[in-house]
Amino acid sequence: SFAANYGTLESFLDALALGSPQDGPREADRESVTVTTIHAAKGLEFDHVFVAGLEEGILPFTLFDGEGDESAEERVEEERRLLYVAVTRARVGLHLWRARSRVFLGRKLTLPPSRFLTEIEDLIPLKDEPPRARPNLQPGLF
Repeated sequence: SFAANYGTLESFLDALALGSPQDGPREADRESVTVTTIHAAKGLEFDHVFVAGLEEGILPFTLFDGEGDESAEERVEEERRLLYVAVTRARVGLHLWRARSRVFLGRKLTLPPSRFLTEIEDLIPLKDEPPRARPNLQPGLF
């Protein structure tokens, strides 16, 4: 099907590089997982949306370089709007995740929950589930 659809490797790579989530899923992809950024999700809808990284310092990202015309609060407000975009993409289920600890830039960090979780919880109740046992994953190709 590769040769019939694209002809050459160069044509395939061009189509891959120029394609975007806005091109819409093909019928064969309807039962697949789409991994995207919040930025690229604008205008799309999904049955289930998972947003990870809802810790202070990750979302909102607070390690700003101090460059640019925006203040830190303006940047946080922009990230709040982006989270709103992600939250409103869910048709059936919304899953907001935070890590109790993570390795970030080579250091183990324990970050508090994102202020956005508190703001959302003021509107809808959130369920905090205890961590589950980690699956026994083996290295290799998936």
